[in-house]
Amino acid sequence: EKMSKSKGNVIDPLDVMKIHGADPLRFTLASMAGHARDIKLSVDKVGDYRAFANKLWNATKFLHLQLDPNPDMPLSAPVAEPAGGAEAWLKSNFKNLHPTNRWILSRLQTAIDAVESGFNEWEIDKAASAIYDFAWLEFCDWFIEFAKLPLRKAGKDREETIITLHYSLETMFKLMHPIMPFVTEELWNSLPWKKSANTPARVKAGKAPLDVLAFHAFPKKDISFRDEAAEVEMVRLKAVIEAIRNFRGENGLSPKKEFSLHVHFKDAAAKEFFKKYGGDILQLARITEIKEIGKGESAAKFESVLPLSNPSADLRISLEGLVDVDAEMTRLRKEIEKTKTDLAHVEGKLSKESFVAKAPKELIEKTKAEALAYQSKLAGFESALKKLGSG
Repeated sequence: EKMSKSKGNVIDPLDVMKIHGADPLRFTLASMAGHARDIKLSVDKVGDYRAFANKLWNATKFLHLQLDPNPDMPLSAPVAEPAGGAEAWLKSNFKNLHPTNRWILSRLQTAIDAVESGFNEWEIDKAASAIYDFAWLEFCDWFIEFAKLPLRKAGKDREETIITLHYSLETMFKLMHPIMPFVTEELWNSLPWKKSANTPARVKAGKAPLDVLAFHAFPKKDISFRDEAAEVEMVRLKAVIEAIRNFRGENGLSPKKEFSLHVHFKDAAAKEFFKKYGGDILQLARITEIKEIGKGESAAKFESVLPLSNPSADLRISLEGLVDVDAEMTRLRKEIEKTKTDLAHVEGKLSKESFVAKAPKELIEKTKAEALAYQSKLAGFESALKKLGSG
């Protein structure tokens, strides 16, 4: 059957599958399967989910690179599966895991909850969206990058990261299997610690277990893997790295271009945070060094100031020989306008008597904190623009 009966507006699923594969087509349809919604399918959209399938393949390859012996990679020695399995080991050692490992395990529980809810409520598009957001935006884009630092060192941190990586991948494939059965079956079968499984009917018939992902139970949320503190920590770390990456993008700097970072800490917590995660920031933001600017210490005339509210710190990057000062001034003006808009929106809430009278106290306090954060950012941007303009 064609996917449309309108003449001249026909997509043959067999043709699409020849180009992009069956699973990307299935995922595309699932992601668009909202209630009372006409699906306006395009081959380009299917191509996007083919890229998603390729991303999963690369993530699995990354795990194998850590385990397959390689003379050029001394640390690629095999790591034995923990006694009792990866899940049991992670549970018993969870509180002592590195924050990035606790973070991805905690985020995995959110994904499991959202996917199961989507399937139970027949909101397949929401289930697909939750799978996609976790797999690409959190696991592939961030966790694998976070993992590279401990994986380069021998010892406990490397081993626990590999165990976390394997367990998260396997659980992720189980979540995806109903929508992407062929890709996940293939990738799951490549995992070194996979377990054979069976169905009640096969057991009754006396048949042996098989290495088939479809026979495994669907994942269940486990609150023992929840860690809100680790999630907050990683939000803060991502904020620092994204601020520097955005600076690169807005100024046309190559990701390989390295430079030093000066930081003015506004409280002790921010200073402690940079001390704890300095290595991650150096690696992921491609920074050569992090230097503290003391209270009252004057900064360079030509510099970009990237104010952060959490952690509470100003990131300062010298512009001399690095970027076009006029372009940086244009960027700052845009940031000022955006921040003014955000601030006006928050202050508008606080000025409404109905909001102040009816909103929970916690929400009011949170909104006030947001207003203060925007005011601080605005002051930083305006100070940086004034400094450049006077240069």
